[in-house]
Amino acid sequence: MANFDVASVRRADGVPFGRALTKALREAGFTYDNRKRRIGYTGEGQPRLPFTYLGADDKAGPNYTGQPAVHSFYEPWETQGPTPATRSTLMRVTKPGGGLSNGGNFTSGPR
Repeated sequence: MANFDVASVRRADGVPFGRALTKALREAGFTYDNRKRRIGYTGEGQPRLPFTYLGADDKAGPNYTGQPAVHSFYEPWETQGPTPATRSTLMRVTKPGGGLSNGGNFTSGPR
C-alpha cells in the first residue's frame, strides 16, 4: 500500500490521465482508493501498464499534502501504433517515506 496522486501522471500535452489511468491500474491488478489516494498491488511479479514514460517535470509545485511534487509524463501505447515502443516502462510503487517496494535507494513519490 502506498500514497499515489493520479493527478501527477499526465499525457504528453500535460493533461492528467484521470479515469483512463485508474482503469488501466485496476486492469493490471492494482487497487486504488481515489478518496484516500492509496494504491496497492498484491499480484505476482511486476505489472505492465500500457504506457511509455516520456519524462518528468520536477517543478510541478506542491502535491495534495503540500510537499514538493513531480509530474510524470506518459504516452498510451495505442497512440504509438500496434506495437508498443521498445522503451515501455513499468510503473513502480514507492513506499511511504521513500524507497521502492522492490528495493533500491530512490526518493519517494510518483515516477
